[in-house]
Amino acid sequence: MSAATVERADWRDVITREELAPLLETNDWRSGLSIALDWGIVAASLALVYVWPNLWTVIVALVLIGARQLGFAVMMHETSHRSLLRNRRLNDWVGNWLCAYPIWSDPDPYRPYHLQHHARTGSDEDPDLGLVLPFPITRSSFRRKAWRDLSGQ
Repeated sequence: MSAATVERADWRDVITREELAPLLETNDWRSGLSIALDWGIVAASLALVYVWPNLWTVIVALVLIGARQLGFAVMMHETSHRSLLRNRRLNDWVGNWLCAYPIWSDPDPYRPYHLQHHARTGSDEDPDLGLVLPFPITRSSFRRKAWRDLSGQ
């Protein structure tokens, strides 16, 4: 099935504002816990290799740290919307120092670009249109992509 044959629904046709409201609420405690958990997993992974240095602990640590790097990127995305923490200055500081900079990213140039994506999602002016047009994909294509990513190709 090609992307051209897929009809894209407007989100307003799928969910009401009342159903959406709870999903948009900012919870500072939950956000703080997520950040602390991610950094805790990174620290524990490093400690694991320090205490038991061998191939298997290094592999486990690499997988765990890599997964948490993705978590940092997701939280940086939230800070670009200023939706991770209620306090705007704290949101930006945490987004920079605890989420973005450790993964060699910077929310300042990302934010305006990304907000243009949300303002024009799915339209010809969407700057991320090239990332979504190839989808949906076939199961065999998904298997190839997953294997390529997991094998480091």
